[in-house]
Amino acid sequence: HRASGPASSIGAGFQPPASLEVDGPLSTRDRIELLMHEYDAISEQIVHWDSQRWQLSQFFVAVEAVSLGVVGQWLLPALQGSATGSATPNGALSVGVLSFASAINLYLCYSWFRIARSNLDYCTTRFKQGRAIEDDPLLAKTLRLYHQADIDLRGPRRRNHSSSAWVRHIPSAFILAWLGVLAAGAAIAMARPGVTWPEVVAPLLVLVVAVAVMTLPQRIGWSARLRNDHP
Repeated sequence: HRASGPASSIGAGFQPPASLEVDGPLSTRDRIELLMHEYDAISEQIVHWDSQRWQLSQFFVAVEAVSLGVVGQWLLPALQGSATGSATPNGALSVGVLSFASAINLYLCYSWFRIARSNLDYCTTRFKQGRAIEDDPLLAKTLRLYHQADIDLRGPRRRNHSSSAWVRHIPSAFILAWLGVLAAGAAIAMARPGVTWPEVVAPLLVLVVAVAVMTLPQRIGWSARLRNDHP
């Protein structure tokens, strides 16, 4: 099935079959027609969520790659200065800018991770519902799109070719890179002559807080207030 219309209107313009009698029992034809409407809507929604995920990934990859490049280019002279024992001017300001930039990018990366994971979960739920519709006795197994895809993708030749876990953790690679930048910033500050303790503590503090903020929701989930699903 091919998506039609703008992605933002998916599911918004659904109209029930004209022959549907809401005040009486559904005929077999009406029930089959409703199933087919749902089947088409599921296919369109899968295209929508998958396209949105890749568009967001392209944006975040571009932003994070440029940000890492800028920070890496700034860190190289600092590393060279530490190796020769010479002091880097404006050390406190540089460490502060590094810590702030890392905190902002860690926030972006974690948001990216959760958005991408949610999109994958939305697609997985719709694949499951699509298979359930195909198994409905009313359709007599005449539709096998999602079942056939499962058979093909789980065959011996493609069993080890799954990419969902790799795609899911692209943001995690950038998160690890930014944590490494913070650790490197603390090490550079510590090796510099005349270092003060805030220059070492600042990047380490951002690192610890970032790990805690990302780990706790993964372990215990967000509160109902933050999820916006409380009454």
